[in-house]
Amino acid sequence: EITFKRLVRKSKYNSPWVAQLIRALDGKPNNSIALVDDPSTESLPTALSVQVVDNNKVWLVAIASHHQDGEFRDMHIEDAVVGQMMNVYYERLWSRAIKVLENGKVTSEGKDLLRNHPVGGD
Repeated sequence: EITFKRLVRKSKYNSPWVAQLIRALDGKPNNSIALVDDPSTESLPTALSVQVVDNNKVWLVAIASHHQDGEFRDMHIEDAVVGQMMNVYYERLWSRAIKVLENGKVTSEGKDLLRNHPVGGD
């Protein structure tokens, strides 16, 4: 079974969406969500958005913008060494992030987020 670990930038704009994700993935043991605390007020996060699949397929997401400003928004790299390095980077971010859902179980931080964003309240 595939394990999904999603890192999301902690922000007032993302919180309602993260609450929806927690509700949708609660009880699904192959899913975890954590928030990266980024003090930047810029629309693009300080951390690089990255997805790694099978340790050798890497997607760098929204490198310059969250919108399609030019020919490309994302970059795909298929390379085992790049995949290993991006896994190290991702795990470093994960270890510092605030876990709100771990292996399908809502954490105390996740419960706080859900209380602050009730269903239908956003």
